[in-house]
Amino acid sequence: MGRTPSSSAWASQAWTRWAVGGPWRRRRPSDASNPVDAESDDDDSNSSEHDEDDRTGGGLYAWSPRLYDWISARWTTTGRFLVLVCFMVLDSARFLQLEFALNEHTHVNILSIYFMACLLSFTVAFTGSIMLDGRWAVAKIFSWQGLGRFFIAAILFISGTFLTVQAYKTGLSPTFVIMLSKLYLPVCAVGSILAFNRRYSSLEWLSLAMLILGVTAFVLLRYQCHVNYCHEITKARVKLSGIAFMLASVLCAAPASLMAEKVFKEHKGVGYKLRDRRNKYYICRAQLDFWMTLMTFCCWAADEWILPGIAEGSPDSSADIPQANHLWFGSWTKRQYILVFILAAQSWLAGLMVQRFSTVSKGVAQSLATVGVVMLGDPLFNKYGMRTRFYPSLFITIIAVLSALIFQTGRLNVKEMQQMIAAHSDHVHGSLSSMTGNQLLHKARESVRVGSSGIMTGLSAIGQYSVIILYILADSFRSNLMYVVQANRFFVPQTMAVASAVCGVGFASVMTLRSYGWSGFKSAWNPAKIKKFMVCGALQALTTSLSSMAYALGTSPSLVVALGKVYTPLVAIFSRWILGKKFMWLEWFALIILTAASFAFGMMQDLGGTDDGSGGTKIAGAVCVIASAASSCLMSLLMEKFLKGETDPFILQKVRLDFGSVLFSVAFLPVMGFLGTLPGNRRTDVAWWVPRSGPDYWACQAVAMRTSFTSSNGCDGPGAEFMVNWTKVGNSTALREAAAGCVCGSGVGLGWGTNYMIYVGLAAVVFHSWITGVLVSQFSSVYRAVADGVPVVLIYFILDPLFSRVPLQPFRVAYSSGALAFPPMDWARDCVCLILPLSGTTFSVASSEMQKVADLHSNEEEKGERELLDRDGSDSASSDDEAVE
Repeated sequence: MGRTPSSSAWASQAWTRWAVGGPWRRRRPSDASNPVDAESDDDDSNSSEHDEDDRTGGGLYAWSPRLYDWISARWTTTGRFLVLVCFMVLDSARFLQLEFALNEHTHVNILSIYFMACLLSFTVAFTGSIMLDGRWAVAKIFSWQGLGRFFIAAILFISGTFLTVQAYKTGLSPTFVIMLSKLYLPVCAVGSILAFNRRYSSLEWLSLAMLILGVTAFVLLRYQCHVNYCHEITKARVKLSGIAFMLASVLCAAPASLMAEKVFKEHKGVGYKLRDRRNKYYICRAQLDFWMTLMTFCCWAADEWILPGIAEGSPDSSADIPQANHLWFGSWTKRQYILVFILAAQSWLAGLMVQRFSTVSKGVAQSLATVGVVMLGDPLFNKYGMRTRFYPSLFITIIAVLSALIFQTGRLNVKEMQQMIAAHSDHVHGSLSSMTGNQLLHKARESVRVGSSGIMTGLSAIGQYSVIILYILADSFRSNLMYVVQANRFFVPQTMAVASAVCGVGFASVMTLRSYGWSGFKSAWNPAKIKKFMVCGALQALTTSLSSMAYALGTSPSLVVALGKVYTPLVAIFSRWILGKKFMWLEWFALIILTAASFAFGMMQDLGGTDDGSGGTKIAGAVCVIASAASSCLMSLLMEKFLKGETDPFILQKVRLDFGSVLFSVAFLPVMGFLGTLPGNRRTDVAWWVPRSGPDYWACQAVAMRTSFTSSNGCDGPGAEFMVNWTKVGNSTALREAAAGCVCGSGVGLGWGTNYMIYVGLAAVVFHSWITGVLVSQFSSVYRAVADGVPVVLIYFILDPLFSRVPLQPFRVAYSSGALAFPPMDWARDCVCLILPLSGTTFSVASSEMQKVADLHSNEEEKGERELLDRDGSDSASSDDEAVE
């Protein structure tokens, strides 16, 4: 029977009727006919009794059912996009308030802030539940079955919060707290595989790794510019105990969020149906916040009464850290009150994000919010040296945003492949209709591996393929050895390009003669064929010359390799006009990430350094690297176009290509020299006719008289004789011996008779050229794209520090500033360096997957056309038979 309001409740219900607008007061049609049976749609035998109790429990559910349904529908169907945007805005506000409210000048107990935020959140959830569902909500919120769902999750949440507070108390910077909290993402991704049986493709794992590294680099760069003028972070600034607390906090928070997601989404085993009012989000929120409030208070009290000596006893603690003062609240200001409201609101939206999306998606949104608020806020006030780090930060922001887009949309491509493969295989075999989603995904991945043998499989099999290992080592050692060779300026850089081309054509000729005899040798040296490859030879010579010029200008090996990565996006751009190729949006995202990472890595090399007058030279070196990559790109595309109609073996074509390279390398000798002698250029040593001191250039410069600020200093006097600064030499026997051995020299063959490292570098260049050809001939270009990403990591993290410690004189000259740190302490640049190989691999994986989708599309279209033709043929045959009859 319907509920009849008593006389004592008449006034309140009359006010409710007026407040809710009258028509909303009408009951559901089912209520008038059979109010009990109308709501007993639960399968449980006791549901009718529960629903009758529910409707007599008061609240908006009983007073105004239609208004309740209207509010409830909009509560549960709020746009996903709106939830995402509001969550990111609030998380950004939380980031800003944490910086101000918890800085080193505040005297506030951090746990008091978290307790008040939990209490506020519970109060809102409890009050809202009573207003909407009346006394029923109280019974359901405090039922043991309902509270038990969140008990373990609440313990883990509070443990994570408590450990985060302890990290703050050790003096760990909020920047490091935020940075380490980003490890939440990979932990949740791995945990979701176990909790929800989710499967992530290789593309999603790559994009997730780039996102984490990008956000970490972004936050670290901001911190470096704040505390150390954008220079490296010293170990003294890192609190190891604080880092340990944060790692433990992440390991608690990630599984807690996954458990909460499982309850919010009502997966199997929870025992609650989606249509049951017990599963309303505000009910779940109240249950979770009840435990959070209770446990936060326990931690707060324990921190004051039971653990008062931990902070003072910690080896990383400091008496100057105000958070270590044991106060219940401390000195609150308006910032702490604002932070409480923001934390409460952010926790509500965080739960909605987990319910509507996933825990991993929530972590991705938080990462983007952090980057976005810093990128928008810091330039307005020039915080933390933003003018110095603006462009690297901008490129890293692009990396983070595009990585998130690839992660969130990459699975759509896999789903499309699943559908197409299922349809295609069902047509052929009729056996996929019973396959599960995971089996289809496995089959989709297997199909992607056709032709490319799988990128990730290739990475795991590198140890079995010596050619790939040799290529990586050859590329890495070539870069470092060329840097060492060209550090001594008693040498003409362009002669290395000439010598390598001559050795290349000689080696190719010998291999041709050995493999194909005199007939093959004559075919390789066919003038008509050589003429066809002259343009490619010129571009190869230009590539080598510009690369040599970059090393001569002092560009580091890791920077040469990193900036050389612009080759890949340039190929995508130029191939559209030269070969008519097109790339999909997923591939363009990967290419943009690769380009942004290359430029960010280059800009961060001397970030925050003083102007020593070499800025123009460094920029010129970077321009040479990019121009060399562009020339190499054009050469590769033209070669591909020319080779389409050729049937000769690759080694014969290499003879023609290298011969053209020899001619143009010789022709570029005076051109490069002219560029070196332009007004304002200090590197006059690139011109073979300009004298310079030697044979040990830098040792001679230490005793040379200052005659100019160019490379010919000490040798640009009358007669080009070396001019000694006897004031510097003084009575030093060692300096007198060094001055006695110094001469001024010039000419094309300068240095080749006195510096053995030149021949070592030449051997490395020739071997690299040969092994590259072997790699391309034996493996696909996909393997080379993956292998190309490894040298920059090997050079930056291992070879540069290793070569800087070699006691030989040529290496000491090249690394005159001393031994490099191992590992490098520029943590932000370290993260960007790791993005480079990941972005190249992402492009290869994206290309493979998009190509597979395109092939499946093509197959489906061809199949449809064949079926249409067969149908038309059968129809025409039937018409002919009828006409005959």
